[in-house]
Amino acid sequence: STVQYADLFASGEKLRQAALDALLPPCDPSGKCTIGVVNTTGIRRQEVVEADMVDSLQTSADGKGLVLVEAQPFGFASYQLPEEVWEVNGSQEGDLFVLENSTLRATFRADGRLISLYSHLIERDAIVGEGGNQFVLYDDDPVNWDAWDVDVFHQEKKSAPLAAASVKLIETGKLRAALRFTYATARSHITQTVSLTSTGQILEFAHEVDWHESHKMLRLEFPVDVRAENATYEMQHGIVKRPTHYNTPYDLARFEVPAHRWADLSEPGFGVALLNDCKYGYRIHENVIALSLLRSPKYPDPVADMGQHEFKCALYVHQHSVDYSEVIGEALAFNIPLIVRGSTQHLRESFFEVENAELIVDALKKAEDSDDLIMRLYEPEGFRGTALIGLGLPVRRVALCNLLEEEIAELEIVDGVIDLEFTPFQVITLKLSH
Repeated sequence: STVQYADLFASGEKLRQAALDALLPPCDPSGKCTIGVVNTTGIRRQEVVEADMVDSLQTSADGKGLVLVEAQPFGFASYQLPEEVWEVNGSQEGDLFVLENSTLRATFRADGRLISLYSHLIERDAIVGEGGNQFVLYDDDPVNWDAWDVDVFHQEKKSAPLAAASVKLIETGKLRAALRFTYATARSHITQTVSLTSTGQILEFAHEVDWHESHKMLRLEFPVDVRAENATYEMQHGIVKRPTHYNTPYDLARFEVPAHRWADLSEPGFGVALLNDCKYGYRIHENVIALSLLRSPKYPDPVADMGQHEFKCALYVHQHSVDYSEVIGEALAFNIPLIVRGSTQHLRESFFEVENAELIVDALKKAEDSDDLIMRLYEPEGFRGTALIGLGLPVRRVALCNLLEEEIAELEIVDGVIDLEFTPFQVITLKLSH
């Protein structure tokens, strides 16, 4: 029942707060307070976050303080003002709006079109043609199964890209610069905030949509300067490649591909990934990367998807060689934000760290039949090798298990480090006893 789910969520939130209190004791009203950040991913992170507990370097558009923090893998740290702060610039140059840091320079027209995304690191522009950031409406009238099917012929019935009704530079400062565009159809309204931070390597697009269409699909499209026969999509514990052409009926049938946190189009030496936080339908045809945002079916539910929506996506320009470890790291950070809270703690600590980018820690949980800790890892790209796992907790024994948490073999711990071999796309379960 609804009440049972509410009790379950309340219990989970209570447990989460208790864990945070143990890691980062909350501020004492009579004492000095600093910022604590908790990182629940296995990657080191340096990010701009919103926090109101200390003197900030910049104030956001909604009045919150912005600070630059560093976070240990699977650990926590207290806020320290860095000695050197890289800067980001937001400016208007005639009819163009520019967001720029040491990594990227994004240039927008007043109508919302992204006409350039230049990488200072690779010295190459990622955008071609008429520009990216195109909101396109498609007629969406499937022959059968209104709410489930998307027929291939819908691609032939689309509107001209929406033009922004207004644009405003809403944030400028050392840590973050941001633009806000508004779009409108006869029935719906879209607010898009585009932001770039001082240390960020991604251009973020945050959306608030009031959606009231009928039999329409909304996509966000980016034509990029990449030529590749196949695109790469993240799936659970791995990746899948799909063609960017319609040379055969089989290719045509795969015009839309589901993906989890990212999809990527790369050629040797250069690639562009589109990250998402909750939208999983991608279409990459030739050199256009498109993300399906909203639909409006009328059967069986005549008000399906109507109303308010919030979601984000981001562009990541990278120097592609043979793996996607950088893309995976950016997508993890984009989907799993740092936990920020006021605290009296002044420590930096990492509980676990994997010294190999090809191996991802997917879950940490209590064992089903004991008080041991279960760590589940996977290899997402098809590589084999050896990873070193550093243990920041007092672990006396580590066992390799199957998915049922039944022990297979005991692993050796040397100076707090496990030497772990892995094979392509392997899912590994470890049991850690304290």
